[in-house]
Amino acid sequence: MMRAELKRLHYPDMDIESFWPDDPECFHFLMQAMIGPEGTDTEESFDFEVSTPKWLLQHRASQCAVFGHHMILAFDYDLKAIEARVRSLCSRTTGETWEQIASKLSQFGRWEFEDYRP
Repeated sequence: MMRAELKRLHYPDMDIESFWPDDPECFHFLMQAMIGPEGTDTEESFDFEVSTPKWLLQHRASQCAVFGHHMILAFDYDLKAIEARVRSLCSRTTGETWEQIASKLSQFGRWEFEDYRP
């Protein structure tokens, strides 16, 4: 049985070392999780839109409902806790093959090969 492993995180739209939201209960950013089979150097990208309920309310464009696929809903800015949730997701995701694992993970984050058709 194989297990997923979080290799690293990347924040393409911001300098995560210096970022702090004006309101820790109102923010949105893209987090790319590089995940692969445990114990290997292989990694593939899974994208997560990290948002707070307050940010969603302010940016819903008067819609009564929004879709939330590939989203992490955070209630305040605690980057270590958000990262820990992704790490926990990986550690409990298993499968016989990497494709099975990636398919499970793609229910949470947008897998770079999600729509790939050979």
